Amino acid sequence: MSTQNRLRSLSRILRVQDELHRAEERKLGLLKQREAALGEERVELLGALDQHDKLYGAFIYPMAKRLRAIEEEEANVKHNQEIVTGRLRERAKQKKHTERLQASMRGAWSRAEEQRELVDLIERAALPAKTSLP
Repeated sequence: MSTQNRLRSLSRILRVQDELHRAEERKLGLLKQREAALGEERVELLGALDQHDKLYGAFIYPMAKRLRAIEEEEANVKHNQEIVTGRLRERAKQKKHTERLQASMRGAWSRAEEQRELVDLIERAALPAKTSLP
């Protein structure tokens, strides 16, 4: 595989890795939004419990059950956030590695190109001068 083909492949890989990285960032953002929504729901539910002293007995069990469900879902969301954060870090490492590899390949490509130009210049200089007849 030529250096130019490798550079094109690395560019494609880098674009894919960038897209995967953005997808993980979106997932993390959605999980954070879900966590905030659950926190607001918990606060509203606790506020409702405080306001309705008369109906306290009738709604205590369903509200307690919902609070437990919110806590479980928050725990799941936090766990998923940790997983996504780990994948996000891993994708960032892969992307950085590919960027370094691409930069080194570009350097090798430009050095090889300069060397070819130098060899071509030396070969032209070593050729005898063309003479024209009068």
